[in-house]
Amino acid sequence: MIKRYIAILLMIMIISTSGIPVVFANTEYRRNDNYEIEDYAPVIGDFQYDSEYAAKIARKEQKAKEYYRAKMSGNSILASSILSEIKATYDEVANEPEYSLVPLYSGKRLAIYQVPQEKDYWCGYAAIKSLLDYENINKSQSVIAEEVYDRYSSCPWYISNGNSRDQFPVPNYLTDEIGFYYVPYPYGEAGTTNIEASDIDWRIVSTIDSDHGLVVCGISYGNIKGHESILPGYPARKIGHWLAIDGYKLDGDEIWIVDPAKSDEVSFSDNISAYYSITSTKLAAYAKSKGIVW
Repeated sequence: MIKRYIAILLMIMIISTSGIPVVFANTEYRRNDNYEIEDYAPVIGDFQYDSEYAAKIARKEQKAKEYYRAKMSGNSILASSILSEIKATYDEVANEPEYSLVPLYSGKRLAIYQVPQEKDYWCGYAAIKSLLDYENINKSQSVIAEEVYDRYSSCPWYISNGNSRDQFPVPNYLTDEIGFYYVPYPYGEAGTTNIEASDIDWRIVSTIDSDHGLVVCGISYGNIKGHESILPGYPARKIGHWLAIDGYKLDGDEIWIVDPAKSDEVSFSDNISAYYSITSTKLAAYAKSKGIVW
């Protein structure tokens, strides 16, 4: 073990003296003989609560719940009225709602296309690009990485920097770029909320029915045999990862996933699909460590 550490140190010294920059991504990666941990969706710093931002999130949640209840009860007129308000709300500004009758389908899928991540730690930026491409906003993954956080680091779930809106860089960025008010769920310290399927189905349905995609940040606990969070085809390792969501079926019991890990840059890519569906129960287990942006 000592010889191995010495060899690594010598290699770093050789690279450094040769003038080649040494860059370490802000990514958790540890390995031993029993398991691996790879987290490409880090939490940076401690969560800081902001009552004003929490109130804005609560207002959006109330409208989304009202919409879902109206839709599930078959009240198309009420559901349409509420959805027009959800679509019109951007930050504190409510534009004049555009009303149209919402069909009460049990499923909906948007034409959001998979973007293979260009680096093994760029899943977040690739998932964001899928949403931006759908909105006809053309930006490269490298530009998105620089604008969201840092091209040499993974896309964080939140960053503690004293500004609660900016603590969550992804919803902040999507809101500014798309003009739809994105917020995180849950709003709180990562991993402390017991997320259930019933907590996310109505959030996903209301967002997709508003004609916008979502992203989800979580962990596939492949190191725990049979764990509910394990994504289809994922290896027996603990992997923190970003996904995009492009639709739902069965009133939100089944969720359509767009996975940026189907990429030549990802070691287990051959075993997974770019598009697949999972139950909302599995998605909730996956997202429990971080959350969804809706």
